[in-house]
Amino acid sequence: MDSKRIKDFGILLGHMNENLTVSTDVVVRKARNGMGVFANRSFSDDEKIFEVKGTLVTGDIDEDLSDRVRDNLIRYDEDRYISPEGELGVYINHSCLPNSAIRKEGNKLILVSISPISSGEEIVMDYSAITGDDDIWELVCNCGEKNCRGIIKNFGSLPKMLRKDYIARKIVPGYVWEL
Repeated sequence: MDSKRIKDFGILLGHMNENLTVSTDVVVRKARNGMGVFANRSFSDDEKIFEVKGTLVTGDIDEDLSDRVRDNLIRYDEDRYISPEGELGVYINHSCLPNSAIRKEGNKLILVSISPISSGEEIVMDYSAITGDDDIWELVCNCGEKNCRGIIKNFGSLPKMLRKDYIARKIVPGYVWEL
């Protein structure tokens, strides 16, 4: 959380009834699918929104992680994931029509806009773009978009033209599509 550090962030959000501003740029509030991250200002295309922070984990089946934590893992590299539990990144919701994407800069994961985002708009990404072909995971989608795929799986499950588009627009990190 860039401008404020809030102790037990995830616990607080689980019991809140109003908006929680976590920086001057974004706010966490009720969304279509639970809690979500919303723009507190407008973002232009290809603009940094925030750094996705968390704990590095392997995601191995024998690693002691709850189902909730496993469902929210974000691919960090070929062998590891970031668990954003207790951090802002845990509230980034999926959409089949994303307006943001994860990019790796050095050893940091950065959420960037991939289209203009208006103040008040929910910031969403495509979970398939952070899930490698070796990840066995799926989600029943409830994004509400006209182009909703219904079931969200790993990057390799996307239609070929969409995969090519995501690679060209840098919506998917190389370490995901090169697996």
